[in-house]
Parts: sequence; structure tokens; C-alpha cells
Amino acid sequence: SSDVCSSDLSEIQGSRPSGNLAISGSVLYGTASEGGAIGAGCIYKINTDGTDYQDLYDANQGASPPTANVFFGGVTLSGSVLYGMSAQGGAGSVGTQGTLFQLNTDGSGFVKLMDFTGPNGNTPSGSVLLSGTTIYGETYLGGSSDKGTVFSFNTVGNVYTKLLDFSTTNTLGPSDLAFYSPSYNPSETLIYGTAFNGTGGANGMGNLYVMSTSGAG
Repeated sequence: SSDVCSSDLSEIQGSRPSGNLAISGSVLYGTASEGGAIGAGCIYKINTDGTDYQDLYDANQGASPPTANVFFGGVTLSGSVLYGMSAQGGAGSVGTQGTLFQLNTDGSGFVKLMDFTGPNGNTPSGSVLLSGTTIYGETYLGGSSDKGTVFSFNTVGNVYTKLLDFSTTNTLGPSDLAFYSPSYNPSETLIYGTAFNGTGGANGMGNLYVMSTSGAG
């Protein structure tokens, strides 16, 4: 077999694609950390055969403060709604601490769900997880030690909860998350995550960790 390149991105379409892809039928949804209409990234969709590329949303870098820009973590799909995070933008300090957002799959209805401001997290990283109406995610910085956080956000009532503050004693620079329900207790949902920063963990080379959705280790 041979590798096939379905589509090459351009600066106008979006460049430096990053994060996970979401798929619905034969349509892929993703993010680019650069490029787009103003060069600060975009959210796009494209058919799995490489046709019908559409720029759904361009990073709003020109707003003051920017609504969202620099999309690193990809998007997560629930029905006809995409959820994700921007590493910059929002109402945090000088508009650089990031946001949590939702966007309809047709490109309409962009909603900034929350701003990261430092104590609640800074520079979100990786993709978000969904469980019912609750979103789980990580930030690379921010929190009590400015080493990152794990958080939940309930879309009913827009309720933010910080589940964990990272420090150099446990980890640093969280990267991504995954859900797991253990067979011995199917009603419990565990979060597995990774941290890639070289100063975290016992050996200073990052780690793999597990915690419950309540924030317990």
C-alpha cells in the first residue's frame, strides 16, 4: 500500500494543523494553529476524500481582547456542536491566556464559554473530553503553582470547577486526556492524562497520571 495525501493546506486555508480530528460520517473537523483569514489559526472541515474544504471559523485576533486565537488542541464533537480550547485570546491578562468555546458544525454560533485568567488556568492544551453536559480539559500553565490545571465545565449553568493544580512535585505541563471506566466499578469514570514537560515527574521527564472526575487521585 502507499500513503495518500488527501489535502494540502495553504496559508489562507490554515497552516500548522494541530490537535485531534473529530469525524462525523465522511466529514472531518480540525484546527490549524496558524493561517486562516488573519494568520492566527482557524477551525475547518473537510471530507475524508480531501474534497470540499471549508474554513468554519477564523481566530478573532483583531478583537480587543481577541475572542479566541491559536487553536492547538483540536475539537471534540457532540451532535452538531464542536467543543475546543484556544491557547490564546479571551479576557485574560493582555488577551493571551486562552478560552473554552463551542461552535456549530456549519460554522455558526461561536460561543466563548469561559476565559482562562491564570488562577483558573492559563494556555489550555490538548483536546477536551465530554461526559454528558460536562467538559473536561487541561491547561499547560496557571493554577496555584502556575504549572497547569485539570478542570471541568458543566454547560448547564456554565459551572467551572478546578479539579487539580499541578506542581513540580507531581507533574508539569499537562498534555492530553482520556476517559476510562474500570470493570470493577463501571459507574466510576477515571481520567488518564499525560504531562510532557521535562521537569515534571520523579525522573524529570514527564509522566502518565490517573485521577477521578471528582478530582481525587
